[in-house]
Amino acid sequence: MELEVKYTDNHFSWNQEARACQVYQNKLRSEAKRIIDEEKGKITSFLQKEEKPSDFKYIPVVLDTDDSEFYKSTKYKKARHKKIKAYIPCAERKLVIEDLLQSQEKNILLVGKPGIGKTTAAHQLMNLWIDTTYQGPKYMFYFSEETLDCISTPLSLKSLLFDFYCHPENPTDKDEVFDDIVQNSEDVFIILDGFSKPKFKSHINPSCTADLNISLLIYSIVEKKLLPDAKVLIACRPDTEHCVQAKWINYRVEVLGFSKESIADYFKTMLAGKENAISPDLFSLCHVPMYASIVACCILAGYSKSDSQSKTVTEMYLHIFRYSIDKHKEKDKVHHSEDLDKYIKDNRRELMSLAKTAFDGMLKKEENFADLSLDDSVQHCFLRSTSLPGTETTKKKYSAFLHNTMQEFFAALWLLENPSEINDIIQRGRTPDESHLRCMLSFFCGFLAKNNSKFLKNLFPESHINSISILPELIKTFVKDREEADILFACKCLYEAQSPDACLQFLKERDFNLYLNSQLDPYQCCAVAYVIKQVQGEKVHLNLQNFIASDTKCKLLLGCMENIDSSRINEMLTKKVARLLMSRRQKMPVTVEEITLDLSSTLRKPRRASVLMSNLAFILRHWTVSCLDLSACTIEGHSLVVLLCQQKHVTIKLSKESLQQLALAVHEAQEDTLAASFLEKVDHDLTSCNLTWEVLHFLLQQARQRVKVDWRKSKLQENNIKELIPLLHRIHTLRLSAAFCKRIVQEIVQRGDHELIFSFLEATDNCLNLNSSVLSFTDCEALRHFIAHSNNVRLDIHWTSISEDDIEKLLPVVGKLAQIWFVLCFSRNITFACNFKDVNHNKVFFIPLSMNSLDRHMLLRFLHAITRSGDPWAARSFLKAMQCKLNLSSSDAIDVTEEESSFCLNLEDCKAISTTLLLSDCESELILDDCEIQDDGLEWLFNVFQNVKLRTNKMILQRLLILTYGNDRSRGLSLSAATRNEIDLSNTPLNEDTCRALAHVVHSSEGVWELDLSNCGLSDQSIKQLQICLHRVQVLELFNNEIKNMQIFQTDSRYEI
Repeated sequence: MELEVKYTDNHFSWNQEARACQVYQNKLRSEAKRIIDEEKGKITSFLQKEEKPSDFKYIPVVLDTDDSEFYKSTKYKKARHKKIKAYIPCAERKLVIEDLLQSQEKNILLVGKPGIGKTTAAHQLMNLWIDTTYQGPKYMFYFSEETLDCISTPLSLKSLLFDFYCHPENPTDKDEVFDDIVQNSEDVFIILDGFSKPKFKSHINPSCTADLNISLLIYSIVEKKLLPDAKVLIACRPDTEHCVQAKWINYRVEVLGFSKESIADYFKTMLAGKENAISPDLFSLCHVPMYASIVACCILAGYSKSDSQSKTVTEMYLHIFRYSIDKHKEKDKVHHSEDLDKYIKDNRRELMSLAKTAFDGMLKKEENFADLSLDDSVQHCFLRSTSLPGTETTKKKYSAFLHNTMQEFFAALWLLENPSEINDIIQRGRTPDESHLRCMLSFFCGFLAKNNSKFLKNLFPESHINSISILPELIKTFVKDREEADILFACKCLYEAQSPDACLQFLKERDFNLYLNSQLDPYQCCAVAYVIKQVQGEKVHLNLQNFIASDTKCKLLLGCMENIDSSRINEMLTKKVARLLMSRRQKMPVTVEEITLDLSSTLRKPRRASVLMSNLAFILRHWTVSCLDLSACTIEGHSLVVLLCQQKHVTIKLSKESLQQLALAVHEAQEDTLAASFLEKVDHDLTSCNLTWEVLHFLLQQARQRVKVDWRKSKLQENNIKELIPLLHRIHTLRLSAAFCKRIVQEIVQRGDHELIFSFLEATDNCLNLNSSVLSFTDCEALRHFIAHSNNVRLDIHWTSISEDDIEKLLPVVGKLAQIWFVLCFSRNITFACNFKDVNHNKVFFIPLSMNSLDRHMLLRFLHAITRSGDPWAARSFLKAMQCKLNLSSSDAIDVTEEESSFCLNLEDCKAISTTLLLSDCESELILDDCEIQDDGLEWLFNVFQNVKLRTNKMILQRLLILTYGNDRSRGLSLSAATRNEIDLSNTPLNEDTCRALAHVVHSSEGVWELDLSNCGLSDQSIKQLQICLHRVQVLELFNNEIKNMQIFQTDSRYEI
């Protein structure tokens, strides 16, 4: 019996506790309804309507389905701008509010821009929870940032929930209800609407009854040290998201605002027949619910007519600013009949006082103000009262702006009165901790717009506004780092300022390049489109590679396409643009120089690739596009065929794989028209393709101009040459091997068709490649005949073997050559290499080959042949083909022919050089940098120095100087002419004989000299030998010598010692 009595008591006690908790839960629902109704009342009062339904459609959030994977990775440790970019939600299905209640995640981060609807989303959560039929958490607590900011004294969790939100009806139930909350924390949902405090790390584990600082208390809840199983929703702006530590968050949600359908439904509900009066530009800004409310308010009050609707957010707020004051004036019994402008002017002092409060609050990140009165002051129409529950005996009252965007608006008004603070605010706004100040700057830029001066004339003289120049400094600051967030902010400010000149300056700073990689909202699209539209005479490169498109955003950006030179787009944007064109909603003609398609991955599904190419084809049919760049994509060839059906001329750039597959698909189709279109659209360039002769032959037959072909990649066989010859006029060949070149020359000569010679030379850019080959008598005969019937041929015979008899037979046709190459003929500044294997040691050596790698033996063979012929015409023709340069040096690179490390010119070689130069009777350059020359041969060279520019090594130069001394003056004059009166013997030991010879040459010559004798070991005795010629020296360098007597040089500026 005793046991039964005990059970009954416990059961009764449990029922009592259950009833107390149930009563408190009902009271929480009533409190939530009060908060929602209070917010509705503000809107109703503001719109001057008695009833307003609230069940308009609203899609507030999208969700990144990979959140849990993301937060465990190291990506979150990236820089802030990269971090935000990384987890932009990309789920195909946009979520609804119910999903947040049903989610099993414990900590949810709700992110959204100012006015986008974070608070509305939180209130809708509460509205769903109020419905008793809905299965969800039993306890829901809502704390706005204003409420939390007002708490200045330490308090416990119990005090926060009961004293500062909602206390149980019966004070004696507090302990029972609180125990149930703590023990069953999985039934608790806490909403923190606003989060902007710095990161706070706690190393303690507080109890539920401990008094804590409010920041520490909130962080303890979020970190699950208190109420570990409770669900917590944190709402914040993107610029304060860094205050939330990554490890806290399980689920990230982004509020995107109204959809297009939601905007239409909202205005249909609010404007009751006047919704069609809204312009398209203004409609696009109303994806932000706050802006939609302002627009509705202004239209109902007659402040925004169809012919003078707001274009910018600043103008919108100026309308609501005047509307609010007008509404307050009507309640003023004394001044209700006054003109609005006069009323604003009379109340300027109070308005600017409120502006100062707003500015100071933004600097301190404060939204609640205890020292503002809410009596009959004009300030009242912009503020709302906040009652802080406090204790049972005291209650504190605070004032806050109707919305934080209104505080930013007023802060900008104070900044307009105090422009000396602008630069400081600009610099502070660049830092992460104070990036919220940027909102103030965008309003400030809007105040400077010419159309807005009429709204501010009773607060500031027009001359004051016109004297302020912020845009140049702002552009310079926010374009400097080239971060996308800064670029978008600059576009927003330029749009608000409505300044075409500033837009042009901004784009010049960007080199007319705009890279937009993030999820732009319609307002940002509107701003970017405005900036681009202001360009006159210039074209902008717009990168939309990762742009997440909607119909509204596409329409906004397409409006500026006429000023776009090139654009980089993605698959989604392609689909949206095609859809707009199909629906005939985009009728403006668009001309774009280049469109680049960038795909995040390879299109492996044929159906998806076909749809994408069909969309592109549709765009090309309606737009004028010069080039479509698909080189960054790998697309199956058959899917690309649809692009070839376009009648308009458009060049298509493809990747190697795609071009190869498309060429095979065209060959497979065997349609002449398709093949011709293919070649035209790939600009007749098949150099990256590795095609069989069968495919090439088919394509060449349909070509309307020369097709570029790399024969090293194509599978051309010698037995195909007979079929190739008739198609030479349709080919522009690259890298044709010497073997094929010889075979084609022989085939052309055998046919006796001189037109084929010109066709072949046009195909090879007049280059005849015979390098690294052995030319037989038959080859040389064919070559001679070929050259004789051509003009301006560039002959490449580097490392080519030709007999001396055949060289002499080629001399009569040398005049037909534009150039003879004894070098590797590549573009400048390009270095190639060869690998050579040492068989004995099994090692590989890497030897660089530059364009000056010379086959000096072949050159000498030609010079000897010319000498034997004694033909001046042959000498002149040969030197002309050699570009009037005889380069017998290989100092710039290695010659891997049979030559030894040093190359020695004997008497016969020097005679051949001199004779050829004398026969040619033209000025030439002789290069002997790393040669050795026999003494008797060296003397022969003096015969041609008058008409030669000499470049040689310092050892040969010393020998030439010695050879001039003791001879007549003619040798000195010849050497003077060959060296152009410039001699560099630096870093070469010089004895007295050399100095004496040098002095003799300088003294016996004409004109002034430049001598570099630095680090030559010169002594005072050596200088004495030079004294006789110093009057002819204009520049003399004597650094690092052993000269002691400097007096002769110290007074003359020509000498550098």
